[in-house]
Amino acid sequence: CPPRIRSGPDGRGVVDCWLRGEITGRYCCPLADVPRLRSLRRRKTLATADHRSGCPRIRGSAARADRRCVWAFPCVVRLLPAAIQAPMTAMLGDARIVAAQVALRMFRASPLLGTGLDTYAHVFPRFQPGDTTLYYAHNDYAQLLAETGLVGAAVATAVGIYLILRGRRFYLEPPTGSRALGAGAWAALAGIAVHSAFDWNMHLPANAFLASLIAGLAASSAQAPAAVAKPRRPTSWIARSLPAMLLMAACLGSIVLLARDALSEATQRQLRESLVAARLATNDPTLPSAEPKLSAAAEAGQRMAAWDAGDATLAVLMGQIFLHLAAEPQPIDDASARVTTAGNWFTKARRNCAACRGLPAGN
Repeated sequence: CPPRIRSGPDGRGVVDCWLRGEITGRYCCPLADVPRLRSLRRRKTLATADHRSGCPRIRGSAARADRRCVWAFPCVVRLLPAAIQAPMTAMLGDARIVAAQVALRMFRASPLLGTGLDTYAHVFPRFQPGDTTLYYAHNDYAQLLAETGLVGAAVATAVGIYLILRGRRFYLEPPTGSRALGAGAWAALAGIAVHSAFDWNMHLPANAFLASLIAGLAASSAQAPAAVAKPRRPTSWIARSLPAMLLMAACLGSIVLLARDALSEATQRQLRESLVAARLATNDPTLPSAEPKLSAAAEAGQRMAAWDAGDATLAVLMGQIFLHLAAEPQPIDDASARVTTAGNWFTKARRNCAACRGLPAGN
């Protein structure tokens, strides 16, 4: 439905955006802008009129959605069968669509390399101000594009093309006794591929591991084309063992990184608990001093930072720890040194966190 423009009771212009009989957004503007907005509506360009006129948003839960989506899709929805128009309209107004659109805006801000893996939650407030922060885009493809940019998208596209070619070969090959098993793997892979467009399945390690396993089973179910047999040259045991050795090295490296992440998470939990204890002790003088907990947490955090130097969250927590330590009774020189140390930790966090790396503030 086209937007409706009217004069508000407080002497301002009001723009109501409608979708299938329901208000999806309401914006206010100076009364003098109403004629121009009506002109924009006739030219079907009101989707971004409030940006050009500087109209602030005043209410509407769906008003946080990207208005281009609201303006562009109703005509497409009306072309669909009547039975699915209502579900499709509800889906387009869902918060998941907004989360995916935020991810696309992140990609436009950093298109080549993205914002960095697992940074969506950190960067989200820069692109969607408000009290709500989403940790995932509810669309694995959009989040992959936002966090890894064109480089990661190229790798994922190459894997997707390979699987599509293998699936086509599986579909064209003559039926065999094990075809049903292969079809089950392909069906499961198609299901997770479709579901990943509406959720964050691949950010759960169990789902990602199972999807990788199923993708391997599905790809191996397609028989390779017959080739002319060639006599094999004798190879050394090193050449025969090299693939297995590389796989074992990759598995061991993964185990080491997983252990590091688990220990880092435990250390961060200790840091948070000591921060809570310090704040409680500040508000309640009857509680014991939190300096022993803060000191122990600072030592644990410094040991962990030597192993996990790129963790911005750990650096932020360490900066907060040293700020609380500086607030404890002590000589002024010690307090100044701890404040300086806290500043160093915050500087390190800014270097490691994508949210502080010069992304355009207006996005």
